[in-house]
Amino acid sequence: SGGGGGNNAYQHGNYYGSGGSGGSGVCVIRYAGGTKATGGSISYSGGYTYHTFTGSGTFTVS
Repeated sequence: SGGGGGNNAYQHGNYYGSGGSGGSGVCVIRYAGGTKATGGSISYSGGYTYHTFTGSGTFTVS
């Protein structure tokens, strides 16, 4: 169960990206540094922040 990444473009500073089609399974987003975001289950390890989604949810970069 769970969902894949959604279709959404983003810009954070000089970084740009776009989401892909959603699908079943687990979606994990990892980043380092001073970026701040919300959504999913958040954990920290080795200087990285991880957001894990096992169902529908919203990932928001602030």
